[in-house]
Amino acid sequence: MRPSHSSPTGRSRSWAFDEAVCQTRTVSNLYAAALGLACIAGGDEAGFEALMGLPALAADFCPRQEQALTLTASEDWSRAVVLADSGCAGLAEEGALAFKEICRRDSNHYHMLDCRHGPMVQIGPDTLVIALLSKGDRALQAALLADVAAKTSHLLVLDRADCETKLPGRRIRLPDCGSADAEAIFGLYCIQLVCYRHALARGVDPDSPEGLEPWIKL
Repeated sequence: MRPSHSSPTGRSRSWAFDEAVCQTRTVSNLYAAALGLACIAGGDEAGFEALMGLPALAADFCPRQEQALTLTASEDWSRAVVLADSGCAGLAEEGALAFKEICRRDSNHYHMLDCRHGPMVQIGPDTLVIALLSKGDRALQAALLADVAAKTSHLLVLDRADCETKLPGRRIRLPDCGSADAEAIFGLYCIQLVCYRHALARGVDPDSPEGLEPWIKL
């Protein structure tokens, strides 16, 4: 799979087909399908409309982020931490797993402020931290990012809110989808592209991780 050539909903040359064992495009499509079914079952018309609007937003967003994400991927880090809360935490955990599968880097996911309770000691100069911010308490999140930035220069902030306050790190504003659950798909796209570009930079095949097969045997 080539994340840079597909939208978060997988609409590209082949809608949900994965060339890669890692199945990054399939994960995005499975999530989008499940979210759509949940919106239908719950009568959430606004959420469903937000989901249907992703392809149009992706056509503008994804190409514009190539340079920033490639720069992040090219930096000298050797492990990654992904921080996210609430409904998008599940996709953030999948994003952390992508580092192991795509670019063979050790990685973990933590809830944003839980990072202070132990995980912070594992963040060092060689750690890439990707923080998917929420629209919650901005002051607490900004304070955490400042502490993270004091430990590592490799900080990518994926922001889901308009914010004039200067934040440390490289900041990418996610599209306003009208739904935090839909916006999280763009966060996963950014993580997958960083992993893919980092794999290429260090001479690792991003599509064929050792020890994984493209199917599950029961």
